[in-house]
This record gives sequence, structure tokens and C-alpha cells, in this order.
Amino acid sequence: MKCLHFLFFFVSSCSALYAQSPMQGISELRSYSASHPKENNNLRETSSGESESEKAYLVEKYIPEEFRKHPEFLKKSLEIASVNIELIQYRTENQRTFIDLNHQYHTQTTGGIFHYKDAQNNWISIQESLTFGGENASKIGIFSTELPISVAYESGETRMQLVKSSSDYYTFGKNTAIRFLDEHSEVLSTLEKNQEIPDAALGLSTYRLKNIFPNIDRVQEINYWSVKTDYHLQEKMLVPASSVFVELVDEVTLPIGWEIAHYEGTQNT
Repeated sequence: MKCLHFLFFFVSSCSALYAQSPMQGISELRSYSASHPKENNNLRETSSGESESEKAYLVEKYIPEEFRKHPEFLKKSLEIASVNIELIQYRTENQRTFIDLNHQYHTQTTGGIFHYKDAQNNWISIQESLTFGGENASKIGIFSTELPISVAYESGETRMQLVKSSSDYYTFGKNTAIRFLDEHSEVLSTLEKNQEIPDAALGLSTYRLKNIFPNIDRVQEINYWSVKTDYHLQEKMLVPASSVFVELVDEVTLPIGWEIAHYEGTQNT
């Protein structure tokens, strides 16, 4: 049985959900011990203002002809004093190499993932920032990856592919409610999610659905390896007088053969 681990808090200001997927028999959060590609601040998109003749010289000397048709050929360079190009033939899943005019090599390596294989077997850069996609641009997410993550604009349903080259998806965020419980955990009342299309704000890696509940926003931080979901209270919540517990309920769906593994012990409050 494959296990999907998740951690869920409800605190005074927010709650959080993490999803994990299995890899080689262990649970893997799609996050890594070394730096993430976004932390390589000296990488840039190649500018057309750089010396074309100098780049052409480096290409002729260092890049085989068959790699000059790569979709990202000459698309990236390092922010260093010398003109440089990426030796795209040396790309791996977690490494990329550059050469400068002084014939010095510069290699970047991450404990995470820089690239994924496309249908033509090219190593392609994983999408770093959220974009619109899907039919009629109805979703936002990370689409240029082997493990796409998307959020439906209207419903807020979040969809994460669990395994490369498969149709195994984990979904949540569509049917959500806040319930107020008494001391015996009996439901006193329920706050339903706003069914109207919410206002939304899109950042580089964050997506905010405003007033998904009255005066409560849902904020998701989405990267290629994880989704973190917070609920931000914009003002003090009106809680029934006899309530002892407040419960955030979210319906999740899993593919056949997967189950949710719950953490033991006390969680943060």
C-alpha cells in the first residue's frame, strides 16, 4: 500500500497542509537538503545585448552540432564578468555547466532538481513561477515538470501528480468547511465555503483566494516539490458561545492503492 503523508494544523491565524509522495519505498516531500534552483541568484536569461561573436566562438568550440537545436540552447547564462554560455550537452537532472571566454568551467549542482526530460528526451528547466494553464487558462500552477501541480481558478481544487509518467493524482481544496463543535465533538454549526468565484491574487509562487470563507483567505505557496495551504483570518472569527472546538474539514481524493498516513503525537496549536 502506498502512503500519502500529510500534516494539517488549525491555529489562530492559519492552517497548513503538506502532501508527500513515495519514492523507492520511503516518503519523499519533493524538497531537498541542498539549495533550490531559485537560490542560484547568479543565473539569468541570456541577453541579446551580449557579444554575439564571442558567444558564437564559444558555441563553435564547445557545443556539438546536435545540441544546438535544444529548446533552451543559449537561453541561460551566469551573471559573471566574462561572457559565458551553458554547455547544454552536460545537463543532468540536478546539474548544469557553463563555459566562459577564459575557458573556465562553472558547474551548478543542487540537491533538488533543475531539469526534467521532455518527450524528445531533452533536459528542460523546471518551471519556477506560477502561470495560467489548462483549458481556457482555467488553472494556475507548475506545469513544466514531470509532477505537475495545479489549482482550479473557480473551485480552488488543488491537484498534485504523485508519480512520474502516471495518472495518480491527489486532490483537495474543493469541498471545504469550518465546523464548530461542542465539548462532546458534536457539530453545532458549519461555515460553508463561498460558492461564488473568489477574488484572487497571483504571485511568483503564491496564490491567494480572498474570502473563501467570510473574512478568511486561503493562501497557497506552490513550488515544484510541494504545496503549503494556509487560511488567513482577516478579523476575529465569530464563534458560537457553546463551541469548544473549531474544525477545518477538507475532502481529499486519492488514487487506488494509496492511503493517508497520519502522524502520531502532539501537533502545534
